[in-house]
This record gives sequence, C-alpha cells and structure tokens, in this order.
Amino acid sequence: MVHFLNHAWPGNVRELENAIERAVALGAGEAVLPEDLPPSVRGEEPSLLQQALAGPMTLAGLEKAYLIEILHRMGGHQSRAAQALGIARRTLYRKIRKYGLDRGKPAPPR
Repeated sequence: MVHFLNHAWPGNVRELENAIERAVALGAGEAVLPEDLPPSVRGEEPSLLQQALAGPMTLAGLEKAYLIEILHRMGGHQSRAAQALGIARRTLYRKIRKYGLDRGKPAPPR
C-alpha cells in the first residue's frame, strides 16, 4: 500500500489501473505483493532495456544513454569505459563529442 501512496502517478487513473492490472496478472498468490508492481511504482529506476522497450527510443538515444551509464560506472575513466564497451578509445571520444557529453566528468546517475 505504501508504494501506491508514495508514487506520483503522472499518468493518473490510467497508470494506476495499468499498475493494478499488471500486479494481478503477474501475482502468484491471493495478495498483490510489492514485487508484482511495476518498477516505477516500487520506486526503482527501470533499466535501459526496460526504458527502450517501454516507449519509442531511437537507437542513437539508446546508445547515448548506454554511454552515459558506462562512463558513470567507470567513474569517468574513458580507457576503462572504451574497454568495457569493446571499442577503441578514439571511437569512444568520437561518440562523446557526437552526443555532447562532457569528457572530463563522470556522468550523473539517472
């Protein structure tokens, strides 16, 4: 119940209705449990894949979001980020410029 009260419900009644329908459909028992609720209602940030699948996201948008995430995880260390991405540092630098990311700072958490 706390999750329902704490959520802002930007989609109003339609979002509430969808969350309840999802919880009932995915729930295994007689009661709706917190893990049956959508991540946004539970206060969890959805993964990049969940965001991409939830609504229209361009490939460039997904690439930019993934670059930001990897740079953040690597503390802004570009060599490690390039290695984690399996690309050359030069390619990473080009992508950073392409998306207007600040090369000197780690990306903020989403």
